[in-house]
Amino acid sequence: MRRPGQSILFPLLAGLLLLLGLLVLQLQLFPGIQFVISSVVLLLGAVLLAPLTFIYNRQPLRAYLLTTTAVLALAVVLPFVLAGWQADVSRRRATALIQVLEQYRARQGHYPDSLAQLVPAYLPAEPRTAYALGQYTFYYRPDAADTARADGYQLGYDEGLLVQSFYHGPAGSWHSDD
Repeated sequence: MRRPGQSILFPLLAGLLLLLGLLVLQLQLFPGIQFVISSVVLLLGAVLLAPLTFIYNRQPLRAYLLTTTAVLALAVVLPFVLAGWQADVSRRRATALIQVLEQYRARQGHYPDSLAQLVPAYLPAEPRTAYALGQYTFYYRPDAADTARADGYQLGYDEGLLVQSFYHGPAGSWHSDD
């Protein structure tokens, strides 16, 4: 039978809660309240459960330091890996959407008033970005004020907190505002 001093349950649970908090924050799982939720999860992991490793482990300081060091190392690396992946996926989805917009213009003689006009004839559903696990959509605005709308458009999406990327078509240029 295991003694409480031999258990790795609490250090493991603390590390998982810290990792869960980081993932909630980085993947933007809950737009609008993500910082509150991730802060609560991180607080539970760091303040409440991680110190329990001192009680339930024979080498409490070592277990606590290993758990904390591993989570902090992930906290440094994870944002860069996830941000790069999300940007690549969103840009690929935007490229496919740009091709559909050009197909629409070639057939109709003008750009659509909204992305909803592309569904279902050109797209099965409005495309979503890779941010917030697909909860964010692309935004679109035709440039011209006249009814022909043949001058161009802007396609954009949010890349996280206060960062937006825009594509100016048909000029073909991307820029980011942060």
